[in-house]
Amino acid sequence: ALPIYHLRAGRNVAVHCLAGIGRTGSFIARLGRQILGMDGEAAIEWVRGYIPGAMESIEQEKFVLE
Repeated sequence: ALPIYHLRAGRNVAVHCLAGIGRTGSFIARLGRQILGMDGEAAIEWVRGYIPGAMESIEQEKFVLE
């Protein structure tokens, strides 16, 4: 809940994993859904606009879409 608290307060939050693409992209897309109210497809496009190649697997995309 801590990243969400800071995001809602308008603060920057750093999110990363080893490469910063798969898990990071999935997590940020889910935040986009929760914080910004995006649907799954819009959240994926939004993240990929900043992180080309984000979400490296079908499973990660499904995680965001569900």
